[in-house]
Amino acid sequence: TLPLGDMDRLHTAWERARSYAVSLASSRKVASVVVLHSPGAIGAPYPLHAHLCIVPKVLTGLGLAHGAYDQELLHDAGQDILRELWEDHLDKCP
Repeated sequence: TLPLGDMDRLHTAWERARSYAVSLASSRKVASVVVLHSPGAIGAPYPLHAHLCIVPKVLTGLGLAHGAYDQELLHDAGQDILRELWEDHLDKCP
């Protein structure tokens, strides 16, 4: 889950989450799906956030079926890696 509670526009929150997914595709060669979740749209008191569903197989010219797994992301430590990458990403965002 990517916290986006500091954002005041949906489209800028979406772009922040999407650009993080693009950076993961570039740096770690993994595919992902971004889901923007806006609980406030139905009156829920929870902050805006995005879910990132990552396919932990490395993309190759042969596609996902023939790629090796990103071994670092497969284990519990993968969450810490992704959190650090998210924080680095936020530092670079306007």
